[in-house]
Amino acid sequence: MFLRSGLNGLAQPLVIMLVLSGAGSSNQCKAVGLRGTANRTASIPVPLAMGAIAEVAGLELAFLITGVLLSVIMACQAIYLHRRPDIAAAGED
Repeated sequence: MFLRSGLNGLAQPLVIMLVLSGAGSSNQCKAVGLRGTANRTASIPVPLAMGAIAEVAGLELAFLITGVLLSVIMACQAIYLHRRPDIAAAGED
């Protein structure tokens, strides 16, 4: 229990540090704000969607389907950002 709590408390600062290091000094405030907004925004539809999927496919498959869908969305975002050099260059100072 202690180890799990310690590791959970370590994840947030590490994620924030990764966001800040990728954003560049002029965009750090925007990056942290966008991360917080995305977390709060996702906390509403994801549990609702997962509940709907669990109702149809069962709880075990709901985790799998939700994970696959979120992975596909993240891959699409990464491809989009990779193809937009103007966005990728925004983090460089």
